[in-house]
Amino acid sequence: MAVIGSTVTTQSVGPSQIPVVGYSSGFFVVQAPRGEIGVVKRCSSFAQFLRYFGGLDRLVTLAAGVAADTWSYETSADVVQGYYGIKAFFENKGTGSPGIAYVVRATQTSSPPTAATKNFPDAGVNNTVITSKWLGTHGGTTLVTVTNPSPVKGSGFAQIRVEFARAAIVEYWEIANAADAADASRRSELVTITLPAGLQLPITAAQSKLGNSPGTAGTADAYAATAANYIGTTASSGARTGLKCFEADNTLGSGLVAFPGKYDSTSRTALLTHAATYRRVAVLGGPSALDQSTVVTDKGSSAGDAVYYWPQMLQSDENTGGTLLVDPAGYMMGLQARMDRDYAGPHKSPAGVTHPIYGAIDVERQSNGSEKVDEDAVNSLADSFINCIRGNKGVYAYGLRTLSADNRYRQINVMRTVKMIQATLLEIGNAVAMEPIDSRGRLFSRLKSDCSVFLQGLLSVGALYGTEPGKDLKPTDAYFVFCDDGNNTVNTLSQGQVVVDVVIKPTTNAEQIRFNLFVAAPGALATRP
Repeated sequence: MAVIGSTVTTQSVGPSQIPVVGYSSGFFVVQAPRGEIGVVKRCSSFAQFLRYFGGLDRLVTLAAGVAADTWSYETSADVVQGYYGIKAFFENKGTGSPGIAYVVRATQTSSPPTAATKNFPDAGVNNTVITSKWLGTHGGTTLVTVTNPSPVKGSGFAQIRVEFARAAIVEYWEIANAADAADASRRSELVTITLPAGLQLPITAAQSKLGNSPGTAGTADAYAATAANYIGTTASSGARTGLKCFEADNTLGSGLVAFPGKYDSTSRTALLTHAATYRRVAVLGGPSALDQSTVVTDKGSSAGDAVYYWPQMLQSDENTGGTLLVDPAGYMMGLQARMDRDYAGPHKSPAGVTHPIYGAIDVERQSNGSEKVDEDAVNSLADSFINCIRGNKGVYAYGLRTLSADNRYRQINVMRTVKMIQATLLEIGNAVAMEPIDSRGRLFSRLKSDCSVFLQGLLSVGALYGTEPGKDLKPTDAYFVFCDDGNNTVNTLSQGQVVVDVVIKPTTNAEQIRFNLFVAAPGALATRP
């Protein structure tokens, strides 16, 4: 049908693309029975952590041939603390909560464990070498079977079946050339595959374990990683270990970072430095057997983008059936993720009687069974920026203070809100980097629009305090974005720089509730005191 006259099409005007930046994730460096070194594993569940790192699996006897191995529980303190820390993270995070666990395995660099290997020959003397990605004896439990020609792709291909039965991991790789071997090595959870120089394929070989002759057995990990091993290094090649692994990718977002069970000053200093640099918050726990005086000494002069919790948590011991004390860091990181879900943002601290800590039987107590702290101690320790965990009405945290020297960031919810905004603004800027600075201000408008829509979303869920801004900055505004000719001068533009000034007013939490109770005579309530 013909249309006579004008027509109007209505469209939504909004951001080009607001990036989704994670801010509820937990970043953990732990010692574990197995797993790759220097590789960040993304765990969306505790089951995934167990698949990648083995939990408390202790390999007691590595049987010869393909016989069944003997397994037990790992009792090394560092492994146990890491295990329960990540388990507590997922227990407290609950279902539907944002954030995941990013985990890196640490191991000693002085006399480190080695990887199990096995040679698989062709019809002559040319060997394909299959090597475990796991340093230590656990890699020797990996089973490998070779079928040539491949039952799937036929002549010219060898099928390599790799299995780790303990975690129900089974992989099939169809190998015809070096590119196939490289692709399998990149994608496999278990092994790398290296063809001989002549690229000859291995002949059929019955199922056998890595390390079996002809091969090399992996040596055991003594779980003696030092603070330096947790902190890690960055090699000239770019390869990283320990905490350094979380520095390679800004898209991992903000969140909370911890070394569960590590209380030494070197580890804490590294966590504080990392948190300040990479828009995260370090979670520090006090060791066991402290009292109200020694906990202040333990916290010491630590200051920065961190929170400190005490006392420890009493946890059921899966190994003995008894109990053990666990670093509170993992519990508090999971509780924070739950608050992010329940409040739709980072503006609620992981604290309060109505927000219990899950998975713990109790808190660490004095020898007579009483709590380590009472009301007076909670208030006194708060002055030292120590957040107490109570056990008088269930188990819950009753403190929200950070170790920041800046009063504006003395509440963890404020610190996390600011860091989440920093990380998101970084991604908003990355999306338009290298775009033209046009004379009509379209780039300015896009940046201002993207930032404003993002901040309006935070205001709508309560993470910012105030009113929606108008055209001019007012004291009541929750946020304001400047990006125009006023803050983008000829000098800055000529250098290819665009400046966006963002003003925000984060929401604080009610740390103290004060009631004024007036007892009045009959008829005296006609006016307000």
